[in-house]
Amino acid sequence: MRVLVIDDDHLVRRSFVRSLGRRFDVMAVASIEDALTVLADPKARFDAILCDLELPTKKTVVELVAEAPNGQGKRVILVSGALVGLASPAMEAVRGRFVPKVAGVKALFAAIDELVAEEGELHAKRE
Repeated sequence: MRVLVIDDDHLVRRSFVRSLGRRFDVMAVASIEDALTVLADPKARFDAILCDLELPTKKTVVELVAEAPNGQGKRVILVSGALVGLASPAMEAVRGRFVPKVAGVKALFAAIDELVAEEGELHAKRE
């Protein structure tokens, strides 16, 4: 499985690549704009996208979800050290998928596995 990590902090990106790399093929970028550039490549398919909520970029998480090609915006999980309101536009855009950064790698693995299972069930129902 492939995971895209979006975080402006180099140390956080490196930590996610190292820890998630035990189970997944991981790519990391520093901004939503960089992520959209990567996702524009038709060969770039990711099973999950972990995105920091508080990025100093022009694009927002809501725009990432809306603009990611091939339905990949539905695969976004917010990851943040900040508290997130359940009614925030970002939380609504990602359908409540959120993992606190302090939760640890097991929580990230579980969130990714759950997302992939949900996507598989939706795909099976469409067929």
